[in-house]
Amino acid sequence: MKRRIAGVCTLAAVAAAVAFPLAANAADGLAAPTFSQEGGRFTESATVALTAPQGAEIRYTLDGSTPTAKSPIYKKPLVIEETSNLAAVSIKGGVTSPAEIEGYIIKAEEEPQLSFFVMSDVHTSSLDDKNRGIWSSHFDTLASINPDPDLIISNGDQINDNNNNTAPDHQVVKTIFDENIDRLGLDDTPILMSHGNHDVGNADMAKYYGDWFANASGGYYEKTIDGQTFLVIDTELYSGAQRTWLQGRLAALSAESGALNTPIFVVGHRPTPTRSTTGPRPRTPRSRATSPGTRRPSTSPAIRTCT
Repeated sequence: MKRRIAGVCTLAAVAAAVAFPLAANAADGLAAPTFSQEGGRFTESATVALTAPQGAEIRYTLDGSTPTAKSPIYKKPLVIEETSNLAAVSIKGGVTSPAEIEGYIIKAEEEPQLSFFVMSDVHTSSLDDKNRGIWSSHFDTLASINPDPDLIISNGDQINDNNNNTAPDHQVVKTIFDENIDRLGLDDTPILMSHGNHDVGNADMAKYYGDWFANASGGYYEKTIDGQTFLVIDTELYSGAQRTWLQGRLAALSAESGALNTPIFVVGHRPTPTRSTTGPRPRTPRSRATSPGTRRPSTSPAIRTCT
């Protein structure tokens, strides 16, 4: 069975569901063909069946160009064995529909080096049924994409804020993660966490998360997951010592044999204070004090998957 990799991080551009007006004879009343398989990245060939309105024929191309009446006619499901942009139109009574296009990246001989999720801004401080239900749904979504990820990263802002003795809120997050990890059988999946501007100090994070946050003093650390290097930095308390460590590790890793084709993943909640950016300032007085005059972009809640 072919494997479709959902939500992959890739530099290849894939066009999907883009409508192109064909010519003056295009009519809103004639629908474009529908595709049985959405575009994406596949580790084996993709089979795509096309369906047009009753009585219409389908013309298609595999290079993304707009089909015409002289393009190949669709007769049976197409087996796509190499990277293609499949475009198709419906034609009936001299009328041509807009084109529909899907991109298929076929990497039959290439297996992913790593498949992992990155979530940011968990912002959870309550163990009530509503919160449990929300995060149960989130973890179910992750499992529907990949039931056996190599890694899960929670990239900062685990709790709502770091004022008024909120350190115990991290136990809420730990409990919610543990419940869902146990429920989905992800006990062997490594978890990495970074320090965000709404989190408490490094020592408290290490206290509640243990190996998920491996530096109680500096907040930055290195982990190797399935042969891949992750450098987790503390963007909220970024220091000269941390910068020296990061530069040294990047230099050492880059000097290793085969480094040109080996990724290095640097994980941080936001751009570091010495980087000039645009956007709102940090929200909390504590994090503002660590980087006076520095502007940073805001971070919106997100879950990402990378392969």
